[in-house]
Amino acid sequence: MSEHTSSIDSSPVVTDTTQEAPNGNGTGQKTKAKLFFAFMPDYEDENTLTKRLKVREEHLQRFQRDKENGMFTFGRGYLPPPQSSLYSHPSLKPGQQAMAGSVLLMTSESLSAAWERVKDDVYWTAGVWDKERGRVEEFVKMPGDEE
Repeated sequence: MSEHTSSIDSSPVVTDTTQEAPNGNGTGQKTKAKLFFAFMPDYEDENTLTKRLKVREEHLQRFQRDKENGMFTFGRGYLPPPQSSLYSHPSLKPGQQAMAGSVLLMTSESLSAAWERVKDDVYWTAGVWDKERGRVEEFVKMPGDEE
């Protein structure tokens, strides 16, 4: 079992599952998986959407590989508030949607391994995701989850 302190409050969160997850060390070995979410808002400056669109294909290709390997179960960009100027951003081409950040669901062996994957993403390294506001948190195990 693993215990860490939630960033929302100081109560410990204890989880343990039997689902296997990539361990991230490249050996193909599996470890007990824990379920995490990453909430990664974009920086709020006029250049961020341009950066996002420039590296988006690289991000999507890596996400797809990690999804096929079982690390990600879901990932999606989210829309900015309705009044946002991002909807009329000059970098948007017809058919493209404005985005204000990303939400990811992933399995990983630990909170630190989940953070490592987020920090290895091109959206992090290219300065799209806001490094101060981003969060990665572990979900609690639900009653009835396999032991």
